[in-house]
Amino acid sequence: MNKGYSLVESLIVITIIIILTVITAPFYAEARAQLALDRSASRLAQDIRFVLEKTLSAETACSVFRHGVHFAEADINQYTLFTDCNSDGDYDLGTDVLIEEISLEAGVRIHSLTTPNSIDVVFYPPDPTVTISGSLVATMTIYSVDYPDKTRTVTVNEVGLIDVD
Repeated sequence: MNKGYSLVESLIVITIIIILTVITAPFYAEARAQLALDRSASRLAQDIRFVLEKTLSAETACSVFRHGVHFAEADINQYTLFTDCNSDGDYDLGTDVLIEEISLEAGVRIHSLTTPNSIDVVFYPPDPTVTISGSLVATMTIYSVDYPDKTRTVTVNEVGLIDVD
């Protein structure tokens, strides 16, 4: 009796492994893109909550305790966390204090905003009160560059409720 594997048996096993790899490879890339999109949407929601908590904790870099998030359609790769030092409810470069500029994950971009050009979501203590530039609700839609039909939407309403769809 032969106790080893024949060359034909080894080739059949290798062929089966190659076929399974070829079948699953496209799904892996799509799943990876979806994961990056989900992580970016979750990070965006966490950053909005961070700004809200910063407002409630009365932590500030200037004499006011108003903090916000700025989104610009011209800058589709990132968004800005800031302290609204002049209390106008908008991000003003040079006047307001930059907390952090956050880049989206590779392959993820901002697709659309509720209002054209930009959105500023600013929280005012103590309630907190929310102001959204140009609207009662801020909606930011992000998408995967490789799979443009895959999108996630982050919404902030007038009472500060953050929803990720």
